[in-house]
Amino acid sequence: MEYRIVYENADGALFEIKAFDSLARDLKTYLFSFWVLFEITNCTNHHSFKFRIGLTLNVLMLWGIPFDLSNIPEKESEENKEKAKMFLIREGFKKVQEHLDQGITEDKEFLFTRDNSPEKFETHKQCNFLEEQENKIICKISNEFTTYPRCEECNFPEYFAQCKHLKNFRHRKIVTNTADIYEIIADCDKRKEELKGSELKNCLMKLCFEPITSPSPKKLPRVEEDKIVREIIEKIDNINLLMKSKYRFELFKIQQQAVWNILPKLCNTEENFTQHILALKNIMDWMNIDELKTRITGKRPKEGSINYLETFLQEQYPTLALGFIVKPLRKINKISQGFPRHKDTPEVIEAIKSLGIEYPVKDWQKLWDKIILDFLFSLRILEQILI
Repeated sequence: MEYRIVYENADGALFEIKAFDSLARDLKTYLFSFWVLFEITNCTNHHSFKFRIGLTLNVLMLWGIPFDLSNIPEKESEENKEKAKMFLIREGFKKVQEHLDQGITEDKEFLFTRDNSPEKFETHKQCNFLEEQENKIICKISNEFTTYPRCEECNFPEYFAQCKHLKNFRHRKIVTNTADIYEIIADCDKRKEELKGSELKNCLMKLCFEPITSPSPKKLPRVEEDKIVREIIEKIDNINLLMKSKYRFELFKIQQQAVWNILPKLCNTEENFTQHILALKNIMDWMNIDELKTRITGKRPKEGSINYLETFLQEQYPTLALGFIVKPLRKINKISQGFPRHKDTPEVIEAIKSLGIEYPVKDWQKLWDKIILDFLFSLRILEQILI
């Protein structure tokens, strides 16, 4: 089986993109990696090329998805294969479309490793019927508020498995003992019949299936950013409560609440990024250095909130590896020192490239997304240490 869409790139050229529904294992070129193959054809001149996207076993383990096939049940193994495959298909379609928009029409491959993968396993369904309204995610078929987990349970296929013959979308609520389930219903104008439930996903298996001409669904960055910022606020509050309980002082002293209004905003220009990174730098600088100093019994570190935090944690938790906390913070601090006037220094460029972002920066939103997730990751680890 294969997934197909017809994609119009930024220059108006049409391409057919096929994703093959199989997960290949590669033990030669990359140690324990899994791959999905895409085949792309220009609909005008019929020029074809291939795109491979893969991920390493280490990434799966980082996400908490075991892949030691000898030690886990067969059912769980198959479920994990399906998770890995669908992640690669989702990401592969996006990567291919990015290449086509840049005018790249040659064989390429991309491998997710520990250095460039998302910090957690994302399974958000790629659906063209999601939209943002007042910082909420709305399903345009049911016209109701939804969530990504709820969307995952919906029977409607992802955009790359949707047939263009499906029309007149509507929904029906099925009430069960445990939850309300939404079933999407549509009319097929090819076979002149109503399709519902799993029949919609099975469209892909029919000879009359024709892919929609559509790009990937638009991202909903503000919804996601708001969610991230809310979690950062929650983590800082929890860390302060834990520090107050164990060490009788709060770690963070937020001096200007206005920073929480800056972080969720779109960050698609250098000017926006400068505002965002300096706001995040302020949060790190607002650590309670005076109280940290009084708790340090050994040699004082160099000045700086991150140095004092690291020394404090080393004394309180000498057996724990603290790099997961302080390394991302130092990287963020290094990048912040380059804005607005000194972004071309070797140290800043190296820090940006270490996040998997090319320099000069072309996608400021992507850079910001990497940075704010790194910051959140540090807070999560610190919270876990303090519990």
